[in-house]
Amino acid sequence: MDILVFGKRWEMGLLRFLLAIAVVIEHSSNFFGLTLTGGVVAVQGFFMISGFYMAMILDRKYARGIRGTFLFYSNRLLRIFPIYWVVLLLAVLVSVAGVIWPQYFHSLGVLEKIVSGWSDFHPVTSLFIVVNNLFILGIGTGFFLALQHGVMEFSTHASSYTPRLFEFSFVPQAWSLELELLVYCLAPFLFRRGMVILFGSVIAAFSLRYLAYINGLDSDPWNYRFLPFEFGLFLIGALVYRLYALLSVREVGLVGWFLLVVMIGLTLVYPVLPKGAGFYRPFETAQTIYLLVLAISIPFVFIATRDCKIDRYIGELSYPIYLCHLIVVPMCSGDFGYYGFKPVVFSTALAAGLAYLVGRPLERFRQRRIEA
Repeated sequence: MDILVFGKRWEMGLLRFLLAIAVVIEHSSNFFGLTLTGGVVAVQGFFMISGFYMAMILDRKYARGIRGTFLFYSNRLLRIFPIYWVVLLLAVLVSVAGVIWPQYFHSLGVLEKIVSGWSDFHPVTSLFIVVNNLFILGIGTGFFLALQHGVMEFSTHASSYTPRLFEFSFVPQAWSLELELLVYCLAPFLFRRGMVILFGSVIAAFSLRYLAYINGLDSDPWNYRFLPFEFGLFLIGALVYRLYALLSVREVGLVGWFLLVVMIGLTLVYPVLPKGAGFYRPFETAQTIYLLVLAISIPFVFIATRDCKIDRYIGELSYPIYLCHLIVVPMCSGDFGYYGFKPVVFSTALAAGLAYLVGRPLERFRQRRIEA
């Protein structure tokens, strides 16, 4: 989610922060009556913003060729993995504490599931669980896999099976990071291509999603976790950047701030927008409206907020909030506090510590590598 530009030190910080909070609310309770966009649209919005920023930094910061591509890959890994590994360690420690002191510490119960089932796992299954926890790759795939007598088994309706492989991940929300990592692999070779190729790729991705939808693949995990379908959202972000660069837009006056207000407003009132299938059937009407307005707004909001330090700082919290909130939510044990403030406030506080202690030093190191 840097999923979902989760964690890139770029602008649009307040909007990215709200989308991260929407995911926290999705996994806990409303916050003073607000539910925002819900997790699905929040993640898809991040995918689109991420595509825009990926195309931009490839165009502006990284030279073409082997050296530039290697620098792009290594800097992306430096941004994602250190914070992920810290959160993973915290999740494991909380899980261990939950076993020793269950009256004080509560977790997702992943450790208990792994320990109880380990002796029955096929060696390939055991290796898969270790690798996807340590290196993210496989967490998203786990939503499509069920366990049958310790053996991994793919199913088009894996959600009907218990357990599924993602249930053995200490940071299961990192499934979106797996998608980002795979998009990173393709970005230097595709996001720099011509407008016709980008537009054709968008049409292909959305057509494939539509064909799957009318053939029954219309629910979790197919509706927002399957890379070939979600890739179209990254591509829209890249296409928007190319249009922005082509038009050489530099100043937008009050338009950018107006569109930021519009996006914040849509984020807040999303639950009252019209539901039901829209003109693009795989998406609800509200989902289509939100993502279309977001696509139009991204470059204008980026220009308006690019020099705002407060907005940037707020945006730095989005990635660690996304990663750490499933440590916080179980610790609340269903007691989410006055109007649901505990998960939001405590996740934000933990994220601020992660951003300050881990994110900022790494960001300075990454920038030095680019400048060198």
